[in-house]
Amino acid sequence: MTASSSNSHLLPPKHRKTTKQKACEPSDQNTKLLRLAEQVAHFGSWELDTSQPRATWSPGMFLVFGIKPRAEGFTWEEYASFIHPDDQASALKNAQTMLSAGLNHREEFDYRIIRPDGSIRMLHAQRQVIKVDAQGKASVVVGVDQDVTEQKQAEEALRRSEERFRAVAEAADVMVYETDVKTGKIQALRGTHELVGYKLDEIDYTVDWVLSQMHPDDVPHVVATLKAAEEDPKIDKYILEYRFRHKNGNYITVKDTAKAVKDQNGKTVLFIGGVRDITQRKRDQEKIQKYSKHLEQLVEERTKQLQEKERLAAIGQTAGMVGHDIRNPLQALIGEVYLIKTELAGMPQNGAKQNINESLDSIEQGIGYINKIVADLQDYSRQLFPEMQSVDLANLIAEAVQAIAIPNNIKTSLNVKPMPKVRVDPTFTRRALTNLINNAIQAMPDGGRLEIAAYPEKNNVNLFIADTGVGIPDEVKAKVFTPMFTTKAKGQGLGLAVVKRLVEAQGGSISFESTVGEGTKFQIKLPL
Repeated sequence: MTASSSNSHLLPPKHRKTTKQKACEPSDQNTKLLRLAEQVAHFGSWELDTSQPRATWSPGMFLVFGIKPRAEGFTWEEYASFIHPDDQASALKNAQTMLSAGLNHREEFDYRIIRPDGSIRMLHAQRQVIKVDAQGKASVVVGVDQDVTEQKQAEEALRRSEERFRAVAEAADVMVYETDVKTGKIQALRGTHELVGYKLDEIDYTVDWVLSQMHPDDVPHVVATLKAAEEDPKIDKYILEYRFRHKNGNYITVKDTAKAVKDQNGKTVLFIGGVRDITQRKRDQEKIQKYSKHLEQLVEERTKQLQEKERLAAIGQTAGMVGHDIRNPLQALIGEVYLIKTELAGMPQNGAKQNINESLDSIEQGIGYINKIVADLQDYSRQLFPEMQSVDLANLIAEAVQAIAIPNNIKTSLNVKPMPKVRVDPTFTRRALTNLINNAIQAMPDGGRLEIAAYPEKNNVNLFIADTGVGIPDEVKAKVFTPMFTTKAKGQGLGLAVVKRLVEAQGGSISFESTVGEGTKFQIKLPL
């Protein structure tokens, strides 16, 4: 759907079915899959031969434009008549750019159309040159146009909701946490300093440490409750009240409410909860409603491993397209939570209102985790286009390390040799380093050493991330970069697969060495 000054037309299907093309046509199964993806994700695809009067349009394109499908696509003039007047100039400029571009040139942008029924829809367009003429200019262009109207509306609602949530979180007096049952590690998501006076880097935040700061008379009941919640499949939450020693030396009374996240066998793997200071309530003996906070259970099952290559390929082709459709109901849920919170804002402040707000906060966290799963899947499946820049690698590594909360029981060493600036995509490289450092931390639940090093070697730069953790067994080493493979209790198995793609997209390579019980060392090699 691009235009030129001399010939701005698109090719009808009947002129394009050569014998060679038939041999390359997709199977019936893939055709059905594509049509299903178009319907589910509200998109259509097309192909333009600039020497012909019309384009080849998929059925989904006609649905996007709100018209009945026909054998031929549009001419440029017909297509342009649908474009919103305010977007026509940019659409024409994009078309001219594509026609004068070289092989594999790609454009991505948003524009609006006006359907025959008068409705205005926002489309997200992607174009790419796949064939050029003798002069090196585009002769065949393909594209995908997706209706993202609801997504844009939901994104705006989400932005407003996030602004309100941040304001509420800052004003709230609840500490939110996650506890890994297997390791006993506690991750404080917010509010530790406000509740007990400690900063995260001042304490070794584990179940044992919490018990050591608890009033001795309260410890037996707390331990018994935790044990029951872990072992009894019928118990999916707990509510505790106990005295905790504040950093100033005084005991405060807290209410600790948590929900159990269980695996497929009904075994508790994670507790998600919140702790609130109720000292004043205890002192004044006020009656308050004891509604427990209902946290939405996080996604319990990791994404199933794709055992057949055909299935993995199909998901890889459609994940990026259907991701928008998966997110639409999530954005709608966020919008509904925002509306509920808006209604609550006008109500008198009391314990019930606070409990409802806490439950809504936990719902938003659950939605965010689901959204992360979709994002990871899309990051693995989408085509990568690195933006190469000259970067000071030492600074980039330091930024990545500083952005990660490294536990106190892990000693970190950083050794970056002097070298010229490296031409890499800083975002891709930072993400790869962050994933590997986080993996190293997770491999050392009881502490250890984290070593990060970099030095130039001929035309390459070598990056090393080494830990003294549990190591990788020989029987799974061949699968560590395989998508959907993981040995963790929580996760979808995309982290290392994404790292590999990010490194290779920059012309680099990644490898590792590992010994069980001694640790693992990953090596990234990037061209200088």
